[in-house]
Amino acid sequence: MLAESELHDIAHRAVARVSTYLRDDAYQEAWLRFLRYPPPNRLYAWRAANSARDDLCRQERQFQQVKKLAPGLFDLPQPSAVEQLRYWRRFQSKRRRERLLIPGVREAHNAQRRAYYRKNLERARAATRKRVRLHRQKAQRIMSGGC
Repeated sequence: MLAESELHDIAHRAVARVSTYLRDDAYQEAWLRFLRYPPPNRLYAWRAANSARDDLCRQERQFQQVKKLAPGLFDLPQPSAVEQLRYWRRFQSKRRRERLLIPGVREAHNAQRRAYYRKNLERARAATRKRVRLHRQKAQRIMSGGC
């Protein structure tokens, strides 16, 4: 059985000829082969490391060929306007929650809400019922396996 330092040297030298963006992956692949099939001597270790490197290069070449044939398959879909708005509002609500933790701000916010509800009680009740109904519908969709 070879020492870990020898296996490191072999894996490091075997992947030295690979492009820089593939070196880490090739090194990890070589180590996976070493761990899966422990080489009894240096010759087998070199073969395992070179084989791992070649397999990874072959897979990358095939991926690039497929990518050239249909580049649209690998482009990430752009979020819709609604999704972008939801993304930014998430941070707004987080800032709002953090702001409400400041002493005095929460009391002022609660006073505003009380004034809104007292001003037109039926409108406030209708808005609350609508919000609860939408929340329940969303929960039902989630529980039934939908989005």
